[in-house]
Amino acid sequence: MSFQSKTIANALQELNTATFVPAIQREFVWTEEQIIQLFDSILRDYPIGSLLFWRVRGDLAQEQIKYKFVQHYVTDPVHPENLGSVHHRNPEVEDYEDVPNGIQLVLDGQQRLTALYIGLKGTLTTKQKHRHRTNPSAWDRKQLYLNVLSDPNEISDDDLKMRYEFEFKTDPEISEDEYWYRAKDILELNEYDGIHDITEEVDAELSERDIDHPSQWKFINKNLTALYRAVHERSLINYDEKEEDDLGKVLDMFIRTNRGGTQLSTSEVLLSIATAQWANGNGADAINAREEITEFIDDLNRRRQDAGFSFDIDFALRNLLMCSDLPTSESVRHFNQSNLQKMKQTWTDGDKLQKAVRNAVDLVVDFGLDSRSLTSRNALVPITYFFYINDNPGLEWSSGHEEISAREEIHQWLCTSILNGTFSVGRGAIERARSLMQTAPAMTFPGDEIHRELRSDGRVSRFDRDLLELQLDGLEYGSRKTFSFLSLLYHPGPARSNTRHDVDHIFPRDQVDTETLVQDYGLDPVEAERYAELKDRVGNLQLLNENENRSKGGQSFLDWLESQDESYFEKHHIPQDEDLHRLENFPEFIETREELIIKDLLAKFGPEESQGA
Repeated sequence: MSFQSKTIANALQELNTATFVPAIQREFVWTEEQIIQLFDSILRDYPIGSLLFWRVRGDLAQEQIKYKFVQHYVTDPVHPENLGSVHHRNPEVEDYEDVPNGIQLVLDGQQRLTALYIGLKGTLTTKQKHRHRTNPSAWDRKQLYLNVLSDPNEISDDDLKMRYEFEFKTDPEISEDEYWYRAKDILELNEYDGIHDITEEVDAELSERDIDHPSQWKFINKNLTALYRAVHERSLINYDEKEEDDLGKVLDMFIRTNRGGTQLSTSEVLLSIATAQWANGNGADAINAREEITEFIDDLNRRRQDAGFSFDIDFALRNLLMCSDLPTSESVRHFNQSNLQKMKQTWTDGDKLQKAVRNAVDLVVDFGLDSRSLTSRNALVPITYFFYINDNPGLEWSSGHEEISAREEIHQWLCTSILNGTFSVGRGAIERARSLMQTAPAMTFPGDEIHRELRSDGRVSRFDRDLLELQLDGLEYGSRKTFSFLSLLYHPGPARSNTRHDVDHIFPRDQVDTETLVQDYGLDPVEAERYAELKDRVGNLQLLNENENRSKGGQSFLDWLESQDESYFEKHHIPQDEDLHRLENFPEFIETREELIIKDLLAKFGPEESQGA
């Protein structure tokens, strides 16, 4: 069938009634800025590309797994339930819902159509910066507005370079330079003459507020006319329609046509392939891979909101490939029919894989790591595999000797891997770790063996003095890897408890402040600045549990020491020399403590020849 076209207004009427999203499609991924740019483009009469529809009829139309376009979009899958009828993912069309005998499924153009749908018929809900996503008041539900007082002949001086001033807003105010017209209201106009009426209404309201803009009538009319014609008059939705019963060909068309725009990631392509393949089957054997995997990801992120994780499709598929004993490179060539069947069997083997992933995430959170300090999610995959091949043992801190031993091994291996960036590049390390775990005794995590194997190809996996000195010079309070470094210093302590530990300054930060050192301790400004530059080094950091940290508060180091016994010095690697406990000798304290730290870590985790020395 040749190319056809329709207006935006007509196209939107068909969304979720005769036009749907197929299961092989990805989620809506556009940003707020991309939506705004699309609206600017259509008002400027720029081409927005052609769309590709898949026409299905009869039984095929009824049987196809299909989704609705998102109308009220929330930008995060983890959000409070009381935000109303918002969706991050496309809601599925249920079996009981009536659909026409012939429908269109969008193979290319879903992002553009969804953006138009949100802007002209829906809402956009976003979280305010620096606020917790579980707090309902942290979220703003916004609609798209056009400032009809802006000059459409001027180009904005920001990166977007827009002519038409669109913004998503909650409750916009009127000012001398701003009158925000809600974009969705343009759909209520059935003819162009309505623009004149709206222009007069806006002009009258501005006059009532004593807002005088000499060019306001001209700008109002130009902006509203451009919006009306883009939505109602010009046939901007150009599309080709294909009829095809072979799902394999449809999948190929989808992948080929989605190489432009916001690029499909490899994991999105693979999820589409799995969705098409797993849907083949009768009754209970047919699985909606997209629904199953995205729901699992959302549940996983909600489960550990305290750690701030945002796991994605890529993470789920990598764990699935790992536990299916398949290459983890996520190359499309690996997704043949045989491998897809293996993955399906792994996914549907009770809840074994899903539980292994949850156990791995729970364990690293137990260790005190979060989305910021777990610098590579690849490092989680071997831990998932350990749980999977050992039938998901309980590794609680109060478990038996065998479980505690495994817990300690995983803790040591994980923190060392994070510090050395073992899994930050490539996936070969994951597969080699899997091979070693396959031959290890039951309930044994072969951390040392994995490190030894990875050293053979030049990866850094243990510590020597030079590397530790580099770590101490590069890490400081607030660095992403600092918690892992300190965790190793206190190993196996953090692995043996479920107590949260905080990173604490030994000499309080506000006491090692340049102004304080000059005024209270008589240091000259240059010397005081040198002291202050040392306050966030690892040598001035320790791990305290919540009770200890609360008890210490803002006490000086000398005051804190009065309540501590000898075990404190050994546990926290504190120099015994009392002169070093005084703030005047702070640089010497840092130097001495960091040397103690190096010796301790070399003894525990250095080259084999240095251990026990």
